[in-house]
Amino acid sequence: MSEIVHTAIVTSVSKDAITASFERSEACGKCALKDACGQAKEQHEISVAIDDGTKYVVGQKVEVVISGAQAFYAAFWGYILPLVIVLATMTVAYVLTADETLCAVLSLSSLVVYYPTMLGLRKYFNKSFQIKIR
Repeated sequence: MSEIVHTAIVTSVSKDAITASFERSEACGKCALKDACGQAKEQHEISVAIDDGTKYVVGQKVEVVISGAQAFYAAFWGYILPLVIVLATMTVAYVLTADETLCAVLSLSSLVVYYPTMLGLRKYFNKSFQIKIR
């Protein structure tokens, strides 16, 4: 898979990380799902770990790069797996209870468990995604 590259402006610099702000990509304009996507907002900020903070200054243009495989990995954990969990919970609840209201409550409640779990695993995901600045 190819790389996904965004041009960004450095908004803050520390010795081991920078924060960069970038606008929605031109590729978003061509995407059929752009309005349903969590990336639909115009301005994004990302924090990226770096080795040497002296290389960057606030206002500098940089390129934020992530591989296509890692972008899919992020979409899987953020969108695809939660959908599968909701559908599986809904199916199992309906087979066991045949009560549509209970089925809906249980399937949506599964997300109340899922997303805080993902938040708790933030350090793991920060280490596993290799976002680069060039």
